[in-house]
Amino acid sequence: IHLRNLIADRSPAKIDAVITSPPYANALPYIDTQRLSLIFLGLLGAKELRQYERRLTGSREITQTERKALEERIGRNDADLPGEITHFINCLLETVRESATAGFRKQNSPALLYRYFEDVKATLLEAAKWLKPGGAFAMVVGRNTTEVDGVKYVIPTPDFIRKLGRGLGYYVETFREMDTYPRYELHNGNSVRTEA
Repeated sequence: IHLRNLIADRSPAKIDAVITSPPYANALPYIDTQRLSLIFLGLLGAKELRQYERRLTGSREITQTERKALEERIGRNDADLPGEITHFINCLLETVRESATAGFRKQNSPALLYRYFEDVKATLLEAAKWLKPGGAFAMVVGRNTTEVDGVKYVIPTPDFIRKLGRGLGYYVETFREMDTYPRYELHNGNSVRTEA
């Protein structure tokens, strides 16, 4: 509550640290959990849900018009993302455009990835305004995958976020790989094995 008020009031007070575990790029279960939490805690009504959902970091909700606009922005790199990130996204965009079997979810992936890293960049910039000099920003996030025509593409989210942070003036003090708890049955095939 205090942190929420601090941000809403734009108080000049500074904070020592930010600790977060944001959704992975295009990771649906995290968005589902966020949605349920917001409704359960009474922070969001059912009528507001759809509009709010579209703005969540990692959301897979996108219209065709939004997708096309984002695809244009990918080519220009309007968000000024590091070259390694835009190269990966451009390669994936080319792949899904050439695919005869990629459905709408796969077609949306490159635009959603671009929007995701644009949102993470905005988060890092906003946090920098509130952190004391030398303050810490701790993030726990994992790699994700997408598959096109039977080829699996690993989205190295932790590595990309490190590069993004460095470009914004953060320095990486510690980077650790951690095992995740095992998923079973239906979720086992889609689970990540490590977070960082």
